Amino acid sequence: MDKRLQDSVTVVIRSVGERTDAVCRRLVCEQIPEANVIVIRERPFGAAVRKTFQTGLERGLRWTLALDADVLVRANALHDMLDWAVSTPEKFFFANFTVADKLLGRIREGGAHLYRTEWLQEALTQADRDIDQHERPESLVCARMATAGFLGVQVYGLVVGLHDFAQSCRDIYRTAYVHRLKHPEWMEPCLTAWERLAVSDEDFRVAMVGARAAEAKGSRALIDDRAFPNAIRDIAELQGLVEKDPLEEDAFNGREVSRLVGEFSFFPECVEAKDIIGYARSILGVRAPMTERVRAAIEEVGWFRLPFLAFGAILQRIGMWIIHKVRARRS
Repeated sequence: MDKRLQDSVTVVIRSVGERTDAVCRRLVCEQIPEANVIVIRERPFGAAVRKTFQTGLERGLRWTLALDADVLVRANALHDMLDWAVSTPEKFFFANFTVADKLLGRIREGGAHLYRTEWLQEALTQADRDIDQHERPESLVCARMATAGFLGVQVYGLVVGLHDFAQSCRDIYRTAYVHRLKHPEWMEPCLTAWERLAVSDEDFRVAMVGARAAEAKGSRALIDDRAFPNAIRDIAELQGLVEKDPLEEDAFNGREVSRLVGEFSFFPECVEAKDIIGYARSILGVRAPMTERVRAAIEEVGWFRLPFLAFGAILQRIGMWIIHKVRARRS
């Protein structure tokens, strides 16, 4: 176990009773002592954001990692996040990492947020109760902090785990409902993919029902699970569907999650050129097939510019390797 993690990182897992609640905690505890891991159960999500900041301040370690309980971290994810944090030249307030998202069929930011603890007291002043009525309370706080001069960073090159895998039917319904209202720009291709995949995976049938309910009601995407039915049996369109059994805490280990991240593929309906070449996915061997990557690059820059793009990518990799070696020697 990495002693740097023990001495410098508090992990706050935000849970509303997800099926992966215990699994999430166990995966984290494979990488960091249990004493550094705190599970909170606050509603609505704005209250969970405030509690995250308070917990980080009380623990007093250099970094506070906010992790949603529907994220399964891969092996060495915490080590890699800390390595990135201490080596990046910018003094950032928060870093937002990426996950392989089952329901959205893409690698996307969210679910794992690393905060610099020394600035959490300032963040608490920005996390007033007004954020409870906002669709994205945590993003709102970070935007307010950015306005106040505290840098936020999106870390697109580091995939830390899986999101929305092995969730209960109720939580899939709730998540799809929120996605339909929160991410309308993503949803049309997702709905097409869900319809195709529902034949072989019931999760996507449940997701379609959740999205359609959101379309019908047209309400705001408030992040509060208390606003949703308590059980699948309470949803008319899903009558007869049996909820999944509880998940044992040892259902996944970090290596298995790494394998699943490595095997993850985008929904073809959702693939864009930026999805393929915008992520430094080689860190995990999480790469789209070569033919798909070449096709996406050609669509973006054309045949004539493709060799220059490839040559530039090689030079960039060499430059990053040199920077890494120089920093390693200095430390």
